[in-house]
Amino acid sequence: MLDSLSNSTMEIMDKMSTPP
Repeated sequence: MLDSLSNSTMEIMDKMSTPP
């Protein structure tokens, strides 16, 4: 459960951190 959430959050943060 936590692992899945962490993975999703990390992915979202990575996408947001990545410049356009």
